[in-house]
Amino acid sequence: MSATAHVDACAKCGCAVEREIPPGLTGTWLAHAATMPLVCSACAARRDAEDAAQERRRAEEAIRRDAARRLRSCGLPERLRRVVLTDIDRDAHHDAARRWGAGELRGLVLSGPVGTGKTWTAAAALRELVTRRTVLWTSAPLLFAQLGAPRGSERHELALELLTARTALVLDDLDKARPTDYGAEQLFLAVDTRVEHRKPLLVTTNLTLGELAARYPQPYGEAIASRLAGYCEHVELRGPDRRMAGPGHAA
Repeated sequence: MSATAHVDACAKCGCAVEREIPPGLTGTWLAHAATMPLVCSACAARRDAEDAAQERRRAEEAIRRDAARRLRSCGLPERLRRVVLTDIDRDAHHDAARRWGAGELRGLVLSGPVGTGKTWTAAAALRELVTRRTVLWTSAPLLFAQLGAPRGSERHELALELLTARTALVLDDLDKARPTDYGAEQLFLAVDTRVEHRKPLLVTTNLTLGELAARYPQPYGEAIASRLAGYCEHVELRGPDRRMAGPGHAA
């Protein structure tokens, strides 16, 4: 016995849809089919495309939520959380920040005089990278103040967690503090951890690496500078102090 054809209307567009009915199931099949909406191949394709688009939107929204959560918890100061790469002049440091934020560059040192945009550029780079992974931000003065807190205190433990975490790290204003031997040792361990585990590392400083080495207690100063020189691309920012130009200019 051969199959028979049954013609019905598409529940979406109303066009005729023909489908085969297995032999011997005509009555049973028709009764069952009457309770189920029938769609043509074109409407089915549109429905599948809409379902796929909705799934993509859900996935993109989940990514945005995760990125927003990581941004809130990364330590980036509130005033810098809206900085993006389009706010940065398109030159060598913009390209370096873009590549670091895209994961194309593991290490980056931004150096130069006060007010040339190092911190601003570092914040924009972090904003790019944090959309894909966890990044931590700290400034050297804050970091060493926390390390100077009593051992075992919450502030001290938070500093140690940040330094030893095997995740991306931005160290801002590395020249703005004179650490103790203990502080320099902890900073060396933080830099060395990122280098050994190939984690993203970004440093800003007004000093050259040689000057930075001389500023820190030895042997840690030279060891830190050596690690940074070997792991990081070095970009020097030049120009006038943008802060002196008034509010709204990059720091």
